[in-house]
Amino acid sequence: MSEDYIIVGARGGLSFLETKKIIYVESQGHCVILHCSGENYFAHGPLKDVEKLLSNRGFVRIHRSYIVSVGSIKKIECKKVYLSDSGKTVLPVGRTYEKGFYGEIEKRNYLYL
Repeated sequence: MSEDYIIVGARGGLSFLETKKIIYVESQGHCVILHCSGENYFAHGPLKDVEKLLSNRGFVRIHRSYIVSVGSIKKIECKKVYLSDSGKTVLPVGRTYEKGFYGEIEKRNYLYL
């Protein structure tokens, strides 16, 4: 397996998940939800473990409860991230993660008008 996949252990089995299909990751208590194009995957564990796994694969932590795929961001406005999933998902940018998030965005090719 290459770094284009992660292995998610859930429901008594293992799922091989392409990272390009992950739109964002959400933490709800001890449950981690990987929101993907097509379906969601549920696993148990801390979000910081998922953050380590995805950090060099185009993902960035934006909030204590959210990690997003930079390629899935449609718009950033007023400390909110709008994702490209038909514009339905809007996530907050947490104060603690703001500097790191905007720093990651500045590393990428962008045009400021």
